[in-house]
Amino acid sequence: LRPTHGQDCRLLLAYEREQAEARTAELVRRLDEGPLGPGWPHLDRASVAEAAREHTGPHTVVVLDGDPGTAMLRETTARLAGAGAAAGIHLICLAETPASSPTSPVAAT
Repeated sequence: LRPTHGQDCRLLLAYEREQAEARTAELVRRLDEGPLGPGWPHLDRASVAEAAREHTGPHTVVVLDGDPGTAMLRETTARLAGAGAAAGIHLICLAETPASSPTSPVAAT
């Protein structure tokens, strides 16, 4: 998809661990500098939800395809998923999963 109505958009990719670490560090900095401040990982859901409702700045959609890799990246992406909306950061996480049951395959659920 490309912006066609003058939107200010950019695309950043991460194909390897170092790139993924750099991209997540950029997003963490946005949260640290946002309304919740650097204490955002320890705030309750209500505080995050309130900041997300009041957010008027740019929005970022992160598409995470599979396991981020290292334990640190998994923890950071989990925290971004939980609090990122406060700074306009939204995650879509893609993952392969087995069928829930033989009578309920993933393709049909």
